[in-house]
Amino acid sequence: MRLIQMPLWSLLLAWTLPVLADPASPPDPVSDQAMDEAVSRASAASDKKRRQDLETGLEKARIEADDASRFWPILTIGLGLAALAGGVGVGAHEALSCSDSCSTSGWIGPLVMGGGVTITGGLIWLHWANASATEVENKRDRFERELRHLQYSLAPRRAPTVLNLRF
Repeated sequence: MRLIQMPLWSLLLAWTLPVLADPASPPDPVSDQAMDEAVSRASAASDKKRRQDLETGLEKARIEADDASRFWPILTIGLGLAALAGGVGVGAHEALSCSDSCSTSGWIGPLVMGGGVTITGGLIWLHWANASATEVENKRDRFERELRHLQYSLAPRRAPTVLNLRF
């Protein structure tokens, strides 16, 4: 273990400094009052800026929620279903109406595959759109909750009655 070597005068100075300070002198009430006023002004300015930031964020979240649409993903799924059903229907008709030798058109297989791929892409797109809408909704709820909290925390309140005795 290594010992820290300090000159003796620095140890004495460190030991006597707290003794030299006058602990009996009261703090200056004017400076305390000025400090309290400065803190309350800074707090009010900070609360006002926070409220403006929350209102701006809430407005942006509302705009994002209005822009979020599930129309295009659902339309894509519908088109894929139509292509898949059309291909399966035409293929089933050709298969059932043929006699001994059957030859089907070459476009039926790609139509069915394209319909399946389109449905899959539309479902993935719809999932992303739902996740995005949920995220925007959560953001909007958080901004509204923080605004309510800020509003309630700034409202003047009566001091609660600790003890109410009536004789």
